[in-house]
Amino acid sequence: MLNPDFSSHSASPTAQLSQQGWPSEAPARVAGHAVEMLATPRKLALTLACHADKSSRALGNRALAPALVGPLTSLSVLDKTTGTQSAALAALFASPDPVRTLTQQVHEALEGTGQTYVNHTSVLVRHGREFILEQYYRDRGIQQDIVPLSSSAVAAENRRITAVTNGTIEGNLVCDPCMVFSIVNAQYLKANWAFPFHRRDTSQSEFMTGEGQVLTVETMSKRFSSAAKLAFMQNHSLQAVQLPYVSRPGARHQLSMLLVMRMDKSLKQPSATETEEAMQGLQPYVSDEGPYEVIEVCLPRFRIKSRTDLLQVFQDHGAGAALTQDKTRFPGVELGEFAQESVLKVDETGTEASAVTLMRFRESGRPPVTGCLKFNRPFTAILCMENAAGRTTGPVEFLFSGQVNDPSVMAA
Repeated sequence: MLNPDFSSHSASPTAQLSQQGWPSEAPARVAGHAVEMLATPRKLALTLACHADKSSRALGNRALAPALVGPLTSLSVLDKTTGTQSAALAALFASPDPVRTLTQQVHEALEGTGQTYVNHTSVLVRHGREFILEQYYRDRGIQQDIVPLSSSAVAAENRRITAVTNGTIEGNLVCDPCMVFSIVNAQYLKANWAFPFHRRDTSQSEFMTGEGQVLTVETMSKRFSSAAKLAFMQNHSLQAVQLPYVSRPGARHQLSMLLVMRMDKSLKQPSATETEEAMQGLQPYVSDEGPYEVIEVCLPRFRIKSRTDLLQVFQDHGAGAALTQDKTRFPGVELGEFAQESVLKVDETGTEASAVTLMRFRESGRPPVTGCLKFNRPFTAILCMENAAGRTTGPVEFLFSGQVNDPSVMAA
């Protein structure tokens, strides 16, 4: 965490959405929450990054790649009936091909730095249905190849997933006879800190888990002078710091990791509202304008691997109807699965992150085929991209996120 004891002595347009599309018995509070979640691409990604799984008793770690969740839905055939949640989701992105736009922005930020970002999307469609998607993509100006669905195509996609994610996630798609089409995205990022930690400064330190258990974990430590221009904030309720990655000089965007932790005794993860508050409160460290001569950051090494049911997450936020498909354009088809498997690893040199996101569409009425596809208390880690000119000049993209409740649990 930012050491509180260390001192000198030691934006996209808002989509308009009515409450049409919610069940009549849905509380206004949930409906209002869904409207807010679908207000901007930034708000959608931040809500997903800070989602708390209320169905899980165990306070486990969770990784996610929230920035591409919304854009990937643009490759499905969303219902655009005016006033519905799905129409609001479809209207969020100014670009007709937001997946490609985001990929280009990350590549531009990392160009020439020797770092890696790979992003690949495949659309597999059952024979006889491909012309519907081809026409839909053509009409919208989306450049996306369509692959005929077959056992060999699924096997090839599994190999591609493993290759794109550098072996961190194994492809395990199955050729489901009920499946009409699937959208599969795999991405991988390897980024280095602009100011790396040193292994010699890593030591055993206490961490209090979300369940109140005090553990001893490997904790990195680094001191920053004002020359690093480190952005941080710390008050009685929140602390946050933004650690930059190596970016191309002069790039319009730059990568950084935002670390946010609540300072109260609740041991809860920060909410989307609190994370937004922390981002707004970030200020570049200037030694002659504050009480500290040096800022020390203490952060545990961690590796998270998890699977998230995104369909359930949208439903938890009252926005399940946002994923409604256009039954006039693609009749007899419904979204059966929307899930993401993600990995997030942080150590002294930087970050390795990967994610595989699957949207599987099946024939309506058929049952789905189930497949298994010193921050010293719970904190959220979000790998984000922002305009190099400043945080307030444009929207922030949240590429990967992690909720760390127990860093001693290292995923294999």
